[in-house]
Amino acid sequence: MGFFDWNKRIAQRIEGWYLQGLNMESAYKQVIQDHTKADSLILDAGAGKRCIYAREGMHIVGADVLSSDLAQNHDIEYAVATDLSSGFPFRSESFDAITACYFMEHIPDTDKFIRNATTVLKPNGRIFLLFPCRYAPFAIVNRILPNRWTVGLLRGFLKDSKGGFPATYTKCWPSGMRKVLERSGFRIIYQKVCHYQAFYCAAFLPLYLLCLAYDAATRAAGIETLASSVVMVAQKIDHCSARTEQRQPLNS
Repeated sequence: MGFFDWNKRIAQRIEGWYLQGLNMESAYKQVIQDHTKADSLILDAGAGKRCIYAREGMHIVGADVLSSDLAQNHDIEYAVATDLSSGFPFRSESFDAITACYFMEHIPDTDKFIRNATTVLKPNGRIFLLFPCRYAPFAIVNRILPNRWTVGLLRGFLKDSKGGFPATYTKCWPSGMRKVLERSGFRIIYQKVCHYQAFYCAAFLPLYLLCLAYDAATRAAGIETLASSVVMVAQKIDHCSARTEQRQPLNS
């Protein structure tokens, strides 16, 4: 076993103790499956090559700028090659839900994207987001370094990494995203944060432990702005229903 492989094995054991079974992708998948009906029509924004929450009965429309990735995605029912950061090529109130897994950090105008999402969601429709946070150390490094350097670092530290797309992390922290959603007529119904970005350094144990200490300190202090990633769910407010409820007479 090589030195770096030994480091990774030790880091994996520490990770299991630190996270206590928490996996953000699993949390994202579970909350989608728990809060959507079996026959829902769902827009998967930035679908890529897979849809981790797909299950029988779901009708999933995958949207991505890379048609080559969509062609390999066997979890979706329909594929639409489009740039959702520019606009949504769908009818108003078409979808029961919108999902975006590690996609929001690549959107330069988050407010515009969420406003467009509101338009194509049905009343009481939900949006499910999983995104990395702007102020996590790895995100700061990603914004400072040229993109080609970021890609090289990811491939060096994470053997199977396919990431490295340019990211702006606009409004990608818990309070920032909540405000964007609320401005566009959503109410937040679920949030889970994770303070763990040390895995990027798992190949070199001293640096991994330093990052882990930072993660543990920010988690213990409850500083959600410094979280590494967030799962957030918001529901579109049905203003017609709200007005109807307001007009109902009070029970005597």
